[in-house]
Amino acid sequence: MPTTRKPEVIVREIEQTRAELADTIDAITERINPRRAASRGARAVREQVASVRDRVGELGGSDDSAAAESGSDAAHMPGLGSLSGPRPAVLAAAAAIAVVGLLLIRRRH
Repeated sequence: MPTTRKPEVIVREIEQTRAELADTIDAITERINPRRAASRGARAVREQVASVRDRVGELGGSDDSAAAESGSDAAHMPGLGSLSGPRPAVLAAAAAIAVVGLLLIRRRH
């Protein structure tokens, strides 16, 4: 025997489902918002640049006095071999290019 539900109960269930659906749509909209996605990408690039800058600083920080005494510059210091090329300005430019590229890619989608 089929059970019947009261119309008031059905109406409440529909209202609850609509509210849950609205919350889900808001969350999806927030997540795919191009401006927010670009912001997340830019933040990630800034964090990576800061991490590289910190690592380069840690490598060069303890050997500054030894380099000054020997008359050599940081490019010839042991342990800095492959890190001697990138300068902070180059890293900043690379970060800026990455952010602009991310913005362009996001804008096309």
